[in-house]
Amino acid sequence: MRVPDHSDLDLRNTWTLEAWVYPRAPGDGIDQDLISKWDGVTDAAYILQIDGATGKLRLVTNNGITQSIILSNAVLQNNVWRHVAATFSNGTAKLYLNGALDRTVSGVLTPINSTQPLAFGREGNYSGGTLNGRLDEVRLWKVVRSATNIANWRKRRLAGTESGLVGYWRFDEGSGQVAHDATGRGHNGRLGTTTSADSWDPAWTTSAAPVP
Repeated sequence: MRVPDHSDLDLRNTWTLEAWVYPRAPGDGIDQDLISKWDGVTDAAYILQIDGATGKLRLVTNNGITQSIILSNAVLQNNVWRHVAATFSNGTAKLYLNGALDRTVSGVLTPINSTQPLAFGREGNYSGGTLNGRLDEVRLWKVVRSATNIANWRKRRLAGTESGLVGYWRFDEGSGQVAHDATGRGHNGRLGTTTSADSWDPAWTTSAAPVP
């Protein structure tokens, strides 16, 4: 699923990425993308994914020349819903699993502003990085969410008007070609590559993350 490029989605000095993921085969040798704004070194910004070699959560930022790569300590389990989050504050990145801090890394590169679409479950216009699993409750913030907020709100529905929230996709539609942005900012996502069903479309499912 892809969301058209917009300045709201350019994450620079302070930001947070959140999602619920249900992986079927982490560590199967193929990187599986969760949230990405990425396409080659010169137009790549940030990507949150499952590392194909280890099955760990992987955050990559790109400054237009090179990348910072951060892996979680914990490995994602098969066929289990888990909440994942990454925060970035002026060069310090933190990874969270199920609301608990997993790893902190300093000296991380600040991502550039990319013209690529924001993509979920794959890598934008590239036919790779496909997630083998389910994705739900994707949230993008232009603020650093505290550990307390991440832990306390991961299982709670947001209003969509929270300060710093620039994108929120609940994937509650169940059918059709559009996943709506619950912030009201209009960053709606399109399934596949056309306005009609195509081979890149993810499948809707009634199995949702544990968020009422």
